[in-house]
Amino acid sequence: KWRYDFSLAQAYRYPIVGELYGDTIFSALGTTISNSTLKPENAFNKAFMIRRDLEKGWMSLNLFENDVRNLLLTQLISTPPTYTTTFSNIDEVRTRGVALDFHQNDFLMPKLDAVFNTTFTDSEILKNAANYAVVGNTLPLIAKWRLNALGTYHITEKWDAAGGLHFTTRAFERLDNTDTIDMYGATTEQIFADVKTSYRFKLLDHNLQSTFGINNINNYAAYDFHPYPLRTYYFQLKATF
Repeated sequence: KWRYDFSLAQAYRYPIVGELYGDTIFSALGTTISNSTLKPENAFNKAFMIRRDLEKGWMSLNLFENDVRNLLLTQLISTPPTYTTTFSNIDEVRTRGVALDFHQNDFLMPKLDAVFNTTFTDSEILKNAANYAVVGNTLPLIAKWRLNALGTYHITEKWDAAGGLHFTTRAFERLDNTDTIDMYGATTEQIFADVKTSYRFKLLDHNLQSTFGINNINNYAAYDFHPYPLRTYYFQLKATF
């Protein structure tokens, strides 16, 4: 069975009080000042989705484009060593992309469930009167590629084992796109592999589930402003009454 959806949306985001009239913020990273002349964001979003139902699953392809005028963001207004920023409007930005999702039970073999999704995003600053130098740059915090994959094998009705992979390309924190060093404050490439196993059982007429897992088993060092934890072991016991 095929399904087709086309969506249009108009959205507005008004600046909050802190962005308009908040106190000047001093920190180790610099100074941030408010801006009482901010305009509301005006976003026009389009999306087209194709979905195919499969036996024991489904897959979809989603094409999207978002056009935003007067995007609210902080912009650098002085050079080092002061690093002073203020809230301001970016005149026009555009984000286009494609997303693929796949969900399938009994994938390739019985008892194995699979989930996969990936997104490609291309964002661009089209107009910015406050700083013409950043026109054509990529918007901050938007990665080009994101990918997630998860497989769960049902060993028995009570015992599961799962493994997952997460991949994200580098995203910029700055409008000038010059932050390319792996350090505190950056958003770097991320490649994480996780594993876990869960067992469900009864004890004294209560349903319990024990879980043991390892996050970032490959011990990959990455930042999303702050450092991500390296290889992490955890045990969880959950009771349902």
